[in-house]
Order: sequence, then C-alpha cells, then structure tokens
Amino acid sequence: MRPSIFIAAFVLLLAKSADGFRSPSASSLARGTYTTGVFSSPRTRVLKNLSVLEREQVVETPATDPKPRRKGPEPELAIEGDSLEDSPVTIGITAAFWVLAFSLIGSYIMAIQTPAEAITMGATFLFSTVFSDFFSGVFHWSVDNYGNGKTPLLGSVIEAFQGHHSAPWTITYRPFANNVHKICKVAIPIALIANALPLALPAKLFTVLWLCFQVLSQEFHKLSHMVNPPAWAQVLQEKNVIISRKVHGLHHSSPFEGNYCILTGWCNQALDQSRLFRGLEKLVYEWNGVEPNCWKLDPKVKAEALALW
Repeated sequence: MRPSIFIAAFVLLLAKSADGFRSPSASSLARGTYTTGVFSSPRTRVLKNLSVLEREQVVETPATDPKPRRKGPEPELAIEGDSLEDSPVTIGITAAFWVLAFSLIGSYIMAIQTPAEAITMGATFLFSTVFSDFFSGVFHWSVDNYGNGKTPLLGSVIEAFQGHHSAPWTITYRPFANNVHKICKVAIPIALIANALPLALPAKLFTVLWLCFQVLSQEFHKLSHMVNPPAWAQVLQEKNVIISRKVHGLHHSSPFEGNYCILTGWCNQALDQSRLFRGLEKLVYEWNGVEPNCWKLDPKVKAEALALW
C-alpha cells in the first residue's frame, strides 16, 4: 500500500468526527499569544516577532513559596482534569518506554556482524530521522484540522493540539514525563509487537527509532516555545538539528495552515511547497464535505486547495 493512500485513509477516518471544532477566536489570538507583524507571500505567512508573553524569567518569591513564579501569562489547560505536574504514573510510563527502547536498540547494535550491516544501520538511523519529521508533520496537520475531543481514540490528543493554538505557552510549564507520557503509553506496545514480528533487523531498528523520535518531537516542540531553552537545546536549534523557535513560530499564525513538522523541521518547506496538505484536504472535502479548520479560519486556503485540479 502506498504511503499516500495510507495517509489519506487515516485522515478520512478522522474527518468523520470533525464536527464541533472550537476555532481560536480573533480575541484569543490578539490577546497575546504572539505579537504578529505578518507579511504574506503567495502561500507563506511569516512572523516577524514572537510574543514576550512566553518569557520564562523567574521573579523572586517569599522563602515560603515552594516554587518560583514565572513572569507572563498563567497556563491554560485545554482538557478538563489535565495536570502540569509529574506523577509516579507519568514517570513510570516514560521510564518504561526508554528502558525498553534502549534495550532493543542495544540488542540490534550488538547483532551487527559486518561493515555492510553497520552501514545499513547507519542509513536506517538517517532515514528514520527524516521520516519521523515527515510523520510528525502529517500527524500534526491531521489533528489540528480534523476531529475534536469526542473523536474515538485520539480525542484527547486532538483537543490538546487544537487548544494549544490559543495558549501555546502552556506547554512550557510541563516537565518531561508529563509532556511525553501519552506518546510513550502508545509506543510501548508498538515496540514490543515490532520486535516480536519476524522483521529484518533494520526494519525493527527503524520502528523503534521512529517511536523514540515521536516522543522526542513533543519535547522539542516544547523547547521551541521557550524564550530561553537549555543551552544544549539552543545549540541544536541554531544548527537546525531540532525544531527551533523561529521555524516553529511560522506555524503559529492563523490559519495555522503550514509548517507542521515538529521534530527537526527539515520537511516543512518541501511539504508546504508541494501542497500535499492542500491536496489531502481537497480529497477529504470531496469525499464527505468536511472542511479542515484552516479553511474555516481563512477562505483563501480553501480556494487554493480547490484550485489544485
């Protein structure tokens, strides 16, 4: 089955439950998520300035305060009952995934016997990195534009991604396990199944690396929203090894119609220039009449998609 057919089928299923979308209102966008000096090219909206509201400067607090308070807007949770704190459960799930992942990767590396196999494994790592960035973009696009909190299986993920546009600074309040444990929870059984199947070693390595990169993409996404991320992250962002604040900032301009990749960002330009997402949106629309959220926010995006063929 061709990847494009798989992607289209996945999106069509999501689109079946696309009613009830809560679009970010103009007031919420103007409220301070970003200060947007925006200028337009034919298909790209570029942010000139990112909001100072996400600054993470620590202000002095009384000695009785357990944690320093951060200057800027308070976090806003999109999902009822959500938390910004780690718990034994979130830490346990996250730790279990990484122990499993490193164990499997280690066993695959130990199984290498020839230089040719080593080269194959190295190529697998590079291919998995690029594919994982591509996948993060396709998945991000799908949950940004289709479904809602009531969508089976992915409802909470969809609600979180769509709510993120109204309060993007909230993600910076999440510690590591809190931020990634939901992905780890899904990744654990996939890794176990892939390892149990009679697959070639490179295929098993590819699958586990892909899962690791999906977990990391959520953390890199968080780092791209920080004004002052850790020094190591700043270096990787400057070298375009992981998604940077500047690159991801291009996504956070209504109607949120491009720059979806959040691992490295390497695939963003190719995906946007190819109009892949506009083509998929048109396919979904012609199949069941459901419009993606970016069409609802900007009729020009709809017109561009419908004019493709």
